[in-house]
Amino acid sequence: AGPRTAADVAVAVEAEVYKAVGKATGKAYQARCRSLASLLRAPRAAELRANVRAGRCSVEEFCGLRASDALISEQERARRQEKREREARAIEMLRSENAGEASDAYTCTECKGRRCALFHTNSMGAVHLTTVPDMIVQCLDCMHRFTI
Repeated sequence: AGPRTAADVAVAVEAEVYKAVGKATGKAYQARCRSLASLLRAPRAAELRANVRAGRCSVEEFCGLRASDALISEQERARRQEKREREARAIEMLRSENAGEASDAYTCTECKGRRCALFHTNSMGAVHLTTVPDMIVQCLDCMHRFTI
């Protein structure tokens, strides 16, 4: 799909929202339309506007976006992905170096299971490192991780 006029995009977006909220024009329809209009007016949404007009972002994709996801730049998205990968590597390093102590001393916050593996971190008593948890607990039932 090549470049489209703003009117064409508006008609397509309205039809998609109408379809998504169950073919009704009630409060949900109005709220979603206001939310999408606000999203398009945001100063940081220039790239999004261009992508929607050029057809690089389909109307279906656009209507499914949340504002918090849409306004994140590619650089920020890449930074967040890199952070997730770094955290996963840190867990794997802990796992390979220290297989973790099996314990039933903690309860998983997700599944309430009591089979957990404990991974101690080495913050070396540094009080100023408030972001370093003392221990990472991983539930052996659902694999959820949480810190203590």
